[in-house]
Amino acid sequence: MEKEELSLEKVKYTRRRFFILGATAVAGVALAGIVGGGLIAFFFPPKRFRKKIGGWQKVKPASECPEGMAVTSSYFGIPVFILREGGKVKAFSAVCPHLGCIVKWDPEQKVFPCPCHDSFFTSQGLVQKGPARPYNLLPFEAKEEEGMVLVSLPAPEKLKPYPSWFRFAMQYGG
Repeated sequence: MEKEELSLEKVKYTRRRFFILGATAVAGVALAGIVGGGLIAFFFPPKRFRKKIGGWQKVKPASECPEGMAVTSSYFGIPVFILREGGKVKAFSAVCPHLGCIVKWDPEQKVFPCPCHDSFFTSQGLVQKGPARPYNLLPFEAKEEEGMVLVSLPAPEKLKPYPSWFRFAMQYGG
């Protein structure tokens, strides 16, 4: 048997291939780490990001909430509607419980239509039609104090009928 001589070209090709494969492997491992780490952080967020929200928060001056109009505000990042009817202040989550779209206020019909999937909610937050059934808009507790409208997240047992993603968003902020 004859020994095959290694030519310089063959060695260069082998080294080049080795480095390309090595670089590809390193890039693949790095990419897998970045994507995998992001997925783990998404599904299992660190405790410092899972702070429960709650309690009364000032959201709007009462003077900015005219009778029969729904005005938007924010409660720990959750969009809410403040609605004054009959002198009483009510508050609802502006997040549609179907898939998380933000509902609008139609002052002529006095309804909250969802622009994504054609659900409609009454001024009481009750679902009239659409795929959001059987879920109503989540009512928040609302009150007026010292010229300000204050809003509070309802008790956790009032969140139980809603989908799990919706309960999570309401309890940990939007």
